[in-house]
Amino acid sequence: MAKKITKLEAAKKYYQGILAEAEATIDVYLENASGIGEHPQIMAELRKQIEIYSDALDGIDAVTMLQRKRGENTPRSLIDQYSIPLDSKNPYTTSTTA
Repeated sequence: MAKKITKLEAAKKYYQGILAEAEATIDVYLENASGIGEHPQIMAELRKQIEIYSDALDGIDAVTMLQRKRGENTPRSLIDQYSIPLDSKNPYTTSTTA
């Protein structure tokens, strides 16, 4: 028999999908800028995707807290699972070894 997915787990999966889509879009903006770089509102679009990414992380965090309150088994820190590793020398740049 397949594992029953709770409503909270379904909500978490929804936010995870939004997070993945925003991250993929951000990667395109940052890594494949040819053609997109001519877009006059590229920075506004990048900020929009960062906000979507942040909102999705907040949603995942909220669902996790609700799951814990209900006694459901959840990983210790979902935010860590989705965070970009930071360079220990400069917390504002990403690590090149991760």
